[in-house]
Amino acid sequence: MSVNGSQRERKQFAVIGTPRSGTMYMAKLLQAFGYDVGHEGMGEDGISAWSFAPFADKVLSPRVHSPFGRKHYVFDCVIHVVRDPFQVVGSIFHVLSNKRGAVQKIPRWLPIAERYLLMFPDEDIWDKVVRFYIGWNKLVEAAGPDVRVRVEEAVDVLRKKFGREPDQEALPPCDCNTTSKSRVVAIAKLRSVVAPRLFERLVRIAADYGYDRKEMNKRDILEETKCRDVSTKIMLLM
Repeated sequence: MSVNGSQRERKQFAVIGTPRSGTMYMAKLLQAFGYDVGHEGMGEDGISAWSFAPFADKVLSPRVHSPFGRKHYVFDCVIHVVRDPFQVVGSIFHVLSNKRGAVQKIPRWLPIAERYLLMFPDEDIWDKVVRFYIGWNKLVEAAGPDVRVRVEEAVDVLRKKFGREPDQEALPPCDCNTTSKSRVVAIAKLRSVVAPRLFERLVRIAADYGYDRKEMNKRDILEETKCRDVSTKIMLLM
């Protein structure tokens, strides 16, 4: 197959998703199954990188060590990796923030997002993060991946696909390259800082990916109810 007269190189795997969704984990997991798949770098058998999603001549992210973009390759299997959207959004925001929760740096993905997605310069950073998460996953889905894999189920999915066990010593922990526990954002917190329409879209995409917030965040919802009750009592005393 050729692109502008040049031959497209065939690779076995491309793993794509959003930042903090598990692309590093998937690279390590495929390596444990015996495949040379690089994280943000092209291996003999493919690449796992969030910024490899668009069909482009070059990858815009400076962290991806590949001279060519996705347009120059043919992949036998394109994997869309997903993690709980609320954890991903919280993790992205945590990376951008200092210990006090104040944003201290511009997201490295923002210029890339502005190239491919409709972003609004005056939006709050929380809204930007959520809009990017939703938009980038839609971009991935529009390209027609062969399979969507929830990161928590990846070992079983690949075990069935390959018909063999991974190298147990090389098997990475499912939470590799995640941030501290503070990355997990309570649903009450997120509801209070994200525009309602974006929040509802995030809830829907979480459900589409199999993450039921009602079950996973009973404690968060309980805490939200306690906070509301306390606020009500204070208002009655005033």
